[in-house]
Amino acid sequence: MAIIKCKMCGGDLLLTEGATTAECEYCGSVQTVPTADNEKKLTLFARANRLRSACEFDKAAGIYESIVADFPEEAEAYWGLVLCKYGIEYVDDPGTGKKIPTCHRSSFDSVMQDSNFDMVMETADVVARRVYRDEAKQIEELRKGIIEVSSKEEPYEIFICYKETDDAGQRTLDSVIAQDVYDALTAKGYRTFFSRITLEDKLGTEYEPYIFAALNSAKIMLAFGTDYEYFNAVWVKNEWGRFLKLMAQDKSKHLIPCYKGIDAYDMPPEFAKLQAQDMGKVGAMQDLLRGIEKILPRHKNAQESIPAVNPYQQIIMGDSGRVDALLKRGRLALEDGEWENADRFFEEALNLNAECAQAYLGKAMVQEKCIWLDGYVKKRLEHTAGAVFETLYIPENDLHIAETIKKYELSKHISAQTIRNMYRCDRAYSSRVGVRKAQFEEETKLWDNHKLIGRAIRFSDAATKAEIDAAKDSLLRAMTKRIMDAEEESAASKADVQQRYAAHFAAADAELRQLYDEAQQKMETVYQSYADACEKYSTRKELFTAVAALEALGGYKDSAAIALSCREKAAQIKAANKRAASARREDAKRGIKIALAVFAVVAVIGAVVAMALSRADNPDAPIEAAIQHPDVVQPTPVLDPLEQQYIDAEALAASGEKAQAAI
Repeated sequence: MAIIKCKMCGGDLLLTEGATTAECEYCGSVQTVPTADNEKKLTLFARANRLRSACEFDKAAGIYESIVADFPEEAEAYWGLVLCKYGIEYVDDPGTGKKIPTCHRSSFDSVMQDSNFDMVMETADVVARRVYRDEAKQIEELRKGIIEVSSKEEPYEIFICYKETDDAGQRTLDSVIAQDVYDALTAKGYRTFFSRITLEDKLGTEYEPYIFAALNSAKIMLAFGTDYEYFNAVWVKNEWGRFLKLMAQDKSKHLIPCYKGIDAYDMPPEFAKLQAQDMGKVGAMQDLLRGIEKILPRHKNAQESIPAVNPYQQIIMGDSGRVDALLKRGRLALEDGEWENADRFFEEALNLNAECAQAYLGKAMVQEKCIWLDGYVKKRLEHTAGAVFETLYIPENDLHIAETIKKYELSKHISAQTIRNMYRCDRAYSSRVGVRKAQFEEETKLWDNHKLIGRAIRFSDAATKAEIDAAKDSLLRAMTKRIMDAEEESAASKADVQQRYAAHFAAADAELRQLYDEAQQKMETVYQSYADACEKYSTRKELFTAVAALEALGGYKDSAAIALSCREKAAQIKAANKRAASARREDAKRGIKIALAVFAVVAVIGAVVAMALSRADNPDAPIEAAIQHPDVVQPTPVLDPLEQQYIDAEALAASGEKAQAAI
């Protein structure tokens, strides 16, 4: 079950089934509640009440509208629309400690006559109706008080809407820009509402009457924003949202969104059809003031109320005539290039008036060796005339290369590195955009940090400040033009490289497809040559030649399986060769043994014959002893041809083993 929060303090309410009112146990207030008969409805109420408590009145009203559409008899939804219309927030009364309503969206329309309040009275039961009426009377009294106070305020012509502080409590850039615009508008005689200044003497009082008066009387609203979140801050949106509703009733009202540092499309969608002003552009202030003057032409009495100011005069304390004379002499010395004399004249003017803006400006020109501001602008433009090119690169089409590698890479035929090399191309192009932008930032910083010009701005009147601002705008406008020219130049150079890069990619694609097709044909030819290698080859040398060729195909078709079969057959042949060689060695050993036996017999016979011959020469020699003891005979070893044959057979067998292993 969804939890309904107290409209006053935000505490959880305990709902009784069928009841239309409830008492908050935290703040003790009796209030109306929606009927607890539908989970979806209670969930929507919880969300809408949470948004309304956060002062997000428009968002809350949208949810109350959806509840009304689905549950047209729900009085609490109509009452929620009433609270959103008048921007009711309940705050603590410091006197009683009770929760009382405060109005953030006053209106000339009476609460008691509001159409949604009529529906509340029509759909509520007797008990709830009494509570609704009491609360409505309280809000009506509050509204009347706001109208009474606001009626005493003088009408405004322009309302400046902005966010004053950020989440850290620091002043926002929006506030600074808005105050510059406020100063320029008031200098032109426009009565402008700018809360930072307009409400500074209203401390301790309700701001709504003054905001209400300004919103209703102003013909132009300037809504400033340097961040998407700032445009949609609760109180900022509250102001421009109310003004948009007033615009729908009064066609003479105009809202001008003023942004800086964000995309125009990041502004609230309600501004989509409105002409916005980019405050980050050079000359934005002048464009904005000119646009306002077209909508609200300056009143004669407002123009006449601004005293005509000589550019070379200041409101001074002391001898104004002498200061004017010194300023003029200083200007003349500047024109003649007499820098030391000019500096002396401006220094004497400062001795008479330490807050003389024209004297500080003159000393700045002496320091820069320029006749006046236009000369200073010219000098800075000449100083930054040159800009070196920097080399940039268009991004490499990594995705296309990766997809191509995945598609065309062939092991040992077309490698990934080969494909990358084919797509390599000169991607460099020249650009001066970065240098021009850096020059713009540097010149802006130099101008803003110039000590003497800063003092001139600090003590200047409207005319002198306008003169300095015009010179700065002229400088930055020229430098912005350089940036735009550099961007066009860079874009042309980049487009040329992109065109060449695309053409190179197209040529590489065609070349790679041809290379891939040729590689496929070669692989098919090799495959066909060795497809039946196991059947047609019978030597290990032939089989291993086939294995090397098939494995080089990188898994083409069933080449890997055929190569494996060839390896197995070669292994079988090697095993058979080993068995045959072993058999030959055994046969050779048996032959050698027989030969040695025969050799022994022959040796014995030879010894007997030798002894017989010796006996003939020496009859006394014991021939019988030689026959009976043949071991006493020590013949000299002589290699018989059979023994040499055995040694040769061993060497041949060993040689055969090495040859087979080599194959």
